[in-house]
Amino acid sequence: MAEPSTAPESSKTPRKAWDRARVIDLGLEALSLSMLALIATGLVVWSGRREISRELAEAWLREHGVEAAVELDDLDATGFTGKVRLGSRDNPVFAADRLEVAYDLSAPWNGEAFSIQTKAVRLVRPRVLASIDDKGQVRFGALQPLLDEFLKSPRKPNVPGPAVLVEDARLDLITPGGRARITGDASLDDGQLLRFDGRLAPLRYATQNLALDARGATVTARKRGDRLTIDVSLALDSLEAEAADLAGATAKLSADLPYPDLARMTANGPLEARLALRAADGRFGDAQGESVTGDLSLTGRVDGGLERFAFLGKGRAALRGGRLSAPSLDARDASLALDLSRVAGGRQDGRLTLRGATSAELRTGEAVAAGTALRALRARATSDNLGLATDSSGMSVNGPLKIEAGADRLAAGALALASARLNASGRIDQGAKGLFLTLNGSAGGHSAISGPDAERLAALIPNPDYGKPLSQALRTFDLTLPAVGLAISGARVKMTLPARRACPRPTASCWPPPRRIACCWTRARTARAARCEPRCRADACPPCGSRPATGAPRAG
Repeated sequence: MAEPSTAPESSKTPRKAWDRARVIDLGLEALSLSMLALIATGLVVWSGRREISRELAEAWLREHGVEAAVELDDLDATGFTGKVRLGSRDNPVFAADRLEVAYDLSAPWNGEAFSIQTKAVRLVRPRVLASIDDKGQVRFGALQPLLDEFLKSPRKPNVPGPAVLVEDARLDLITPGGRARITGDASLDDGQLLRFDGRLAPLRYATQNLALDARGATVTARKRGDRLTIDVSLALDSLEAEAADLAGATAKLSADLPYPDLARMTANGPLEARLALRAADGRFGDAQGESVTGDLSLTGRVDGGLERFAFLGKGRAALRGGRLSAPSLDARDASLALDLSRVAGGRQDGRLTLRGATSAELRTGEAVAAGTALRALRARATSDNLGLATDSSGMSVNGPLKIEAGADRLAAGALALASARLNASGRIDQGAKGLFLTLNGSAGGHSAISGPDAERLAALIPNPDYGKPLSQALRTFDLTLPAVGLAISGARVKMTLPARRACPRPTASCWPPPRRIACCWTRARTARAARCEPRCRADACPPCGSRPATGAPRAG
């Protein structure tokens, strides 16, 4: 019996196995090809990410009306580097040779909305073009709409600002009087200035009311804790304005102040500031000076901003000049020192006010004031509550006033005094209606008329017999005004002198008067000839007995 044939079965089984294996192989090949395609696509996209990002950035800026050119050298999930130009190629508003930005990405699968938080920015050789209009507003050309929109957007709470480092920056500022160029370096952190070093290039500025020719300026600022220190130096070849002119001037300002709140533009805390000014020639209003130097220092506390603030503290000021001249005044080697031992003031609604205890001291080597020649003048004015206010309508000064003045020599016309002195007190009110001044005090001095001048004056009297005694008297007299008053009301000036006091009548108990008594009587043959000598002080005679001495002269 023949065995059954197995050939058909053996021929079918290998074909089914081959079909399954082929399908698997084809699937694997397709998956491999798909993966290769996906990888290739990713590589293509990754290799072109800089170009894609560049095109997206330029397209977004063009939609906002800003012509731009962006070049990215590197881009990943933590930051990018490159260079950027905003504005036209010939006159860009902003350009940087290198821009480095580091950021953090917040992905949706972390439970947060997709966002980018900038951590650090580095700008190398940035160039900025800006302008200032007649109202003092700074504008950045085509970038201004974007900046306005950015400033209006609310800041995210509890999100710190980036650290910013600026190297070799340049700002070209177009002003109504000309173009100013400022260069420097700066660093910021979370919106606060940590360091700034700026330099102003030589500048020529000219408008209708101001002309300025500056050799340059430097500004440095440092933040230390909650304090900010500033140092500014400025050199001017000339400055011409309606209120003042300067030539060959330098100024230096140093200040230590509380770091301001930039959101509110206010500062609160202790303040120290010093200003030094030097000028070869200067004019302030109607006054002119040569070789002028000035110094000002303030110490106290400030609260508020530029438009509204309060100050409490003290200050000192000094002004010196080789020569000072003003209407009815010409002085050489003059100096003025001002001491504000206690002052409180501030600014509110455009009005600046100061009030406190103050003193001023004036010294001159030689001076001519209102036709009066002075040598070695020393004058000191003090007030325990002097007020000063200034606003758009002008300046006003009011308060009590005390004056002490002296001069080695005073000459007015033919009158000359040595060791001239004045002591007076009163009140001053200076405002829109003019000057109102009242003073009451005493004055005096010794004769300083030379021999030739005394003889010339004595020769003018009708009787020549009295010429010689009068000439001697003019060279030796003493002038004493125990009570003198001065009142200035607008254009009116009034001076009052004391009435003449008669010599006291001598009595029996004090005739003749002892030598120690200043009121010395001269006995004469007749009562009419009795008189007080020129050096007598009537108020120095003490009261005597009630019965007159026999033959004592009557009071003249």
